[in-house]
Amino acid sequence: MRPFKRRDKYHFIKHYLSYWLYPNSNHNLLGLENRGGQELFGQLENIRLGFRELLAKRGYNNTSEDVIKLFSNEIDDEIKYYINNHKILNDTFRYYVLKDESVNDNHHWRDIIKYD
Repeated sequence: MRPFKRRDKYHFIKHYLSYWLYPNSNHNLLGLENRGGQELFGQLENIRLGFRELLAKRGYNNTSEDVIKLFSNEIDDEIKYYINNHKILNDTFRYYVLKDESVNDNHHWRDIIKYD
């Protein structure tokens, strides 16, 4: 019943981001069953850990609110790399900064729209 009671159909964006930011998250495993499994998980995990380091280096906490704050400032090449290479960060940027409501609740990497 919980999903039916939610008024915000984009709730999933912040929800996925919050779990993805946890210190020992395994959120990168979602949707990998038929897409490269362990090898792709390693690549995605390196992106996740690198992004957590970037947050700390720039004085932000590992919270969805702080990621949105970071993305709302000037986007340099380092931040672009993360936005363009992880679906969760791409969805967050597209929805909260670009106000793009075409974000899909899935784990399909083909739905990433590269930010130039």
